Amino acid sequence: MLTIKIEIWNNIAKNTNFDQTCDDECEIDLRRVQLKRMLKVMKLISEVWRSISEMSDLKIADLLFQILLHFVTTYIMFVMYVMTILIYAIRVGMTMNIIVSHVLGVTICLSKLLFVELLLCVACEEFYRKTNYARSIVIVKSSQNVELKRIWKNIRRLIDANLQKMSACGCFNLDAVTMVYFCSVITSHVIVLLQFAFL
Repeated sequence: MLTIKIEIWNNIAKNTNFDQTCDDECEIDLRRVQLKRMLKVMKLISEVWRSISEMSDLKIADLLFQILLHFVTTYIMFVMYVMTILIYAIRVGMTMNIIVSHVLGVTICLSKLLFVELLLCVACEEFYRKTNYARSIVIVKSSQNVELKRIWKNIRRLIDANLQKMSACGCFNLDAVTMVYFCSVITSHVIVLLQFAFL
């Protein structure tokens, strides 16, 4: 929802021409009022985002803490599953059909567990992209009009101060590469387990 709101804000800021020189005092006041409304809307967006981000600092009944916990439990479950397969393979011996079925089971299990986190990370990355686009619009607009430069700078300060990347309890940022890092950690540990199993 915030992504849609900031996209609408971006379109209004990009398409509204605040930068034409105007001698009419009434027109200048109208532009100033419009820009102050845009500042107010950006304040509301940033307050909502800040409250969501502040919730990530709470460690009890927090969505992001639960996701962090889910990452850890998924990792432990995945490593334990691979260790169980390796122990079973060493003690009993496995045929190719059993190995393929277990590899398929591990792949399905991992993809199912990471699907929810992937959706959250993609949504956060889309919001960050729209926020960066809003920041670039504000930078361009603030360099064009001297009269309204102060308001544009206030909007830029607001964006820089409040619309930062969300972190899960300060451990890692939620963005597009979070899942890549998580999968690389799992892959590295599985490779180490396989190396120890076949030595």
